[in-house]
Amino acid sequence: MDQKVTHGDKLPWCGGIEVIHTPGHMPGHLSLYLAGTKTLITGDAVVIKDGKLAIANPQYSLDLDAAIGSLHRLLDYDFEQIVCYHGGLFSGNGREALHELIQAYKKR
Repeated sequence: MDQKVTHGDKLPWCGGIEVIHTPGHMPGHLSLYLAGTKTLITGDAVVIKDGKLAIANPQYSLDLDAAIGSLHRLLDYDFEQIVCYHGGLFSGNGREALHELIQAYKKR
């Protein structure tokens, strides 16, 4: 069964999943927040490259400014871990790593 979801929708699985609209890589890209485990599943919004968080292939992001805006949106959530499609589970302080990533793109 197909179901259309939008930013902020709450899904009943896994103790509750919140849909987060994280455009940039692709216009309709979504990430997920699992409040019960304080986990962000970022899909391609961020990846792990050489042990650090990175924008997913910036040369393939359709809108880099929107991708950076999506990083800001992820910081709105109370998370303790980040799972990326490319790289798996991030080891380290995810909140600090997202701040550092945003700062790195502000300098460009």
